[in-house]
Amino acid sequence: MENLIELSEIEPNYQKQKTNLPTCNNPLHVLGVQKQTPIAWEVNGNCFAFVTGNFSIYLIGREEKRKNKKLKIRFPLIATLRGHQKPIRALLFHPTKPLLVSAGEEGIFIWDLDDLELVGSLCKTTSNNSHNGKVQCLEWLLDGKYLISGSADRKLKVWDFVSENSFDCLTTIDAHKTEILVLSFCRQNSILASSGIDSVIKLWDLNLFLTELKKNENNNKNQNQNKTKNKSINISLINQTDQGQDQDLLLTFRQLEILEGHKGDITSLTWSSDGKTLWSGARDNQVIKWDIENRQSVEHLRNHKGDLKKIVMIGKDGRKLITASAYGYVKIWDVNDVQLPNSDSKEEAKSDENDQQLEYSYQIDNNELKEMLYGKSVVAKTSKQTSPTNRAFSLITNTYAHEEGLFAMENCPTLPLFATSSRNNSVKIWLVTKVLEITLLHEFVGHSDIINSVLLNEDEDTGINEKANKSAIFTCSADYSVHKYNARTMKREFTIDTGSSVNCMSVNAMANLIIVGGKNYILHGIALEQNSFILGKEKSSQGNLLIGREIVRFVGHCGQINDLQISPSQNMVVSTGNDFQIRTWPLKKQYRPKILSYHGFESNRQIDTLVESIEQFKLTKDQYLLPEIVKTKNRYSKHQGNVTRVVFHKRGTFLVSTGTDHKINIWKVKENSAKLIHMAKLDEAHSGVITGACWCSKVKKEILFATSSWDRTIKLWNYNKRKKKVTLEKTLNFHLDKVNDIDSTKDYRFLLSCSSDLTVRCFELNKPYNCIAVYNVKQFGYISSISAGSSLFVTGSQTGMVRIWPLFVDKFKEKFKNAIGKFELYASESQLNKSKKVNKDNN
Repeated sequence: MENLIELSEIEPNYQKQKTNLPTCNNPLHVLGVQKQTPIAWEVNGNCFAFVTGNFSIYLIGREEKRKNKKLKIRFPLIATLRGHQKPIRALLFHPTKPLLVSAGEEGIFIWDLDDLELVGSLCKTTSNNSHNGKVQCLEWLLDGKYLISGSADRKLKVWDFVSENSFDCLTTIDAHKTEILVLSFCRQNSILASSGIDSVIKLWDLNLFLTELKKNENNNKNQNQNKTKNKSINISLINQTDQGQDQDLLLTFRQLEILEGHKGDITSLTWSSDGKTLWSGARDNQVIKWDIENRQSVEHLRNHKGDLKKIVMIGKDGRKLITASAYGYVKIWDVNDVQLPNSDSKEEAKSDENDQQLEYSYQIDNNELKEMLYGKSVVAKTSKQTSPTNRAFSLITNTYAHEEGLFAMENCPTLPLFATSSRNNSVKIWLVTKVLEITLLHEFVGHSDIINSVLLNEDEDTGINEKANKSAIFTCSADYSVHKYNARTMKREFTIDTGSSVNCMSVNAMANLIIVGGKNYILHGIALEQNSFILGKEKSSQGNLLIGREIVRFVGHCGQINDLQISPSQNMVVSTGNDFQIRTWPLKKQYRPKILSYHGFESNRQIDTLVESIEQFKLTKDQYLLPEIVKTKNRYSKHQGNVTRVVFHKRGTFLVSTGTDHKINIWKVKENSAKLIHMAKLDEAHSGVITGACWCSKVKKEILFATSSWDRTIKLWNYNKRKKKVTLEKTLNFHLDKVNDIDSTKDYRFLLSCSSDLTVRCFELNKPYNCIAVYNVKQFGYISSISAGSSLFVTGSQTGMVRIWPLFVDKFKEKFKNAIGKFELYASESQLNKSKKVNKDNN
C-alpha cells in the first residue's frame, strides 16, 4: 500500500485512469499443464479432462474425420471450467449424469457439464463435514448415486448424489493411519479397497451399507418426507458425529481384511472383471496380484524401475495388463495362469533386461486404426514380443512415454485409447493397436521454465478460426525447448530441444523456417516443413529427413543472443547480443545441408561431436545432418551496453534497436546487401534498461514507435525521416513494476504492455493514447513476453505458462468486467478521432 500512495503522488494520471477500466481476469485458453495433473475419461469415451497450469479444467473432445479415405482423430478443446485456485489432485466423471467432480487442496467441486457451471462445493467454507486435508482420490458407488472420497486427513467420506444438488455427507470413517492415496470399488462383490502411505490394503464390505442406502432411498420416496429428513439416512445406523461412531461403522462399513505385502506407498488398485482378483502397485516398484477369496498374494511382478502409478486390465479374456511407472515407462503384459512356486524368492526378483525391455518403432497405418475403431477386418502387422514359458508375466510392449517421469494414466472406457500425464507439464493420448503396440496420437505440453519469447503467427487471410491452417503459436524458453502449437486445437505440433536456454526466435513468412538464438552464441535455422529447402534429385531422398532439424547455422556473436528478426522481405537476418553488437546475415531461399554417414568420421573428437548432435536433434544412428554455415555479413557497434531489442518496421525500411545503456538507435535498412545505415540516436531515452520496442504507425513523414523499460514507463516516440530526429510524443505511467515487453497489433490500433505487476494493459494508438483495458494475471508468475494478433494476443509467463487473451473488440466485450457502456463510448470516441484525423489529412 505504501508504493500505491507514493505512486499516486508522483503520477496522478495513473489513479485517474485506473478506476473502472474494463477488466479481463480469465484468458480464453491456456497452453500449459498443471504439474502432476490428474486425468479422467467420460464413460462414453467422447471427452476427457485434465488440469491446466492455472488450475482450470480443460474438457477435451474426440472427433473422427475422414479425409481422402483416411481416418484422422482430433482432440479439440470444447470447454474450460474455472474455479479452483489451488492444485487439483483428482478428477472423476459421473457415470450417468453430465457432472464432473474435481478435488484437491480446496476440497471437492461439482461441475454441471451442460451449463459449464459450478453447482456444488464440499469445502471448509461451504460444508461442516468437509475433509480437513487435501482430497486425493474419488470413487463412485451404485452407478453414481453416492461418491466416496479419500483424503490426507486419513478419512473416507460418503456423499449423497441422489438428492438434487444437496451433496450431503452421509458418513465418515477413520480408515487409515496415514494419508489415503487410492480407492477402488468392485460392483461384483461390493467390496471397497483403500490404500495409501501406510503400505497396506484395507478391504471393506459395503453390502450392508449399500442395502441400507437403498432402503432409505425407497422409504424417502414412498413417505415423501421433507428435504431435511430426506437428507438423513443414518438415524438408526450411522452416527455422523466423530464420537461414538465405531459401533455404527461396524454395522455398515465392515472391514474384511488387511492385505500386507508392499514395502512402499500403494498408489494403484485395480479389480479383475469377475471381482476375484485385485491388482496393486506401489512405490516399492512391484505389482502384486491378490486372491480375494483366500486373502493372499499369489503373484509378484518386479520389473519396473519406478513407483507403480496405474494398473489397467484390458482384453476380453482379462489376460492383458497395462502398467505405468513413475520412471516414465508404460508396459503391456500377458498374464499367464501360472502360479509362481515362491513369490518371495530371489529368482523371481531377477529379470532378464534384454528379454523384457524391448524398444519398438512400430507405426500404425490408417487401415489398422479403422479396425481398432470400427472392427473392420484387415491383416494386422506382426510385432516382436517375448513369451517366456517359465514366468507368470510375459512382456509384450515397453514404451517410454514421458522422459520427465509419469504421474497418472487413465484408459478410455470404449476405445483402445489411454491418456498419461507427466510429473512436469505434459499430457499425452495413446492408441493401443491390435498387435498391442502403443502409438502417440496427441499431446498437450507446456514449458517448465520462464518463456523468453512468444510469437502469434496468424493466417493472413482468415486469422485464427476453423478454416485457418497456418495459424500457430511459437514459444521459446529457458528450459532449452522451442514449441509450436496449433492455435485452434492447442496441440503441440512441433518441438525442438536446442541444448541451451533459448532467448529469442523468428519465423519466416512461409512458416517453413524458424531461427532461434540463446546462450550458446549461435543462431540455429531449423526447418519446419519437409522438402522446403532441398532442390532437384535430393528432394525425395533428403526432404523427409529435414523437418525439425538444423539446416543452417549463423555464427559470429561473442556473447549470448538477446533478440533476432527476419526482415519482412525475407532477405536478411539481424540479431543482437551481449557483445554490444548488432549483426546481419543474408538469408537465402534454399539451403543445402549435407547428410553424412556416421562411419565417415575418423578422429575421436569428431565422433564425440557427432554423438552430441545425434542426441540433440534425434537423428538416426547412422546419419548426421551437417548444417550450412553462414558467417556475419556486417556488424554495428552503436550501443555501449548489451543490445536488448531489434525490431523491423512492417515495411522493412527502418529498424529500431534498444539496449541496457538506455539508448535508442534508428537504422535504415538495405535488405539486398544486408546492411544498416545509422539515422538517429537518443541517449538516456529511459532511466532503466529498455526491455521492449515496437512500431506503432505506417511509414510517413513521422513514424510513431514505442519503448518499454524497467523504469515502469512506456514511451511513445516520433521519428522524423526528413530531420532524422527522434522526439518524445507521450509517456505512459500505468504500471506499478518494471515493464517487460510491448507489442502493437498489425493494424496499429492497439498497444499492449506486460509488467511484473501481474497485469497487461491495452492502449489505443490514437491521441490521447488512453488505457482502455486491463488484464489481471493474479498469480502463476509475471508476464515475460507478449505477441499481438488481429483480435487476440498471446503472453508467456515466468512459470512457463502461455495464455491467449481477447483484445478489447466487439466480439469479445462480454469477456470484460465494467465494459457496459465503456465499449460503445470507446468505439464512438475512436471513430470520432479517426474522422478528425481524416479531415485533417484532407485539409
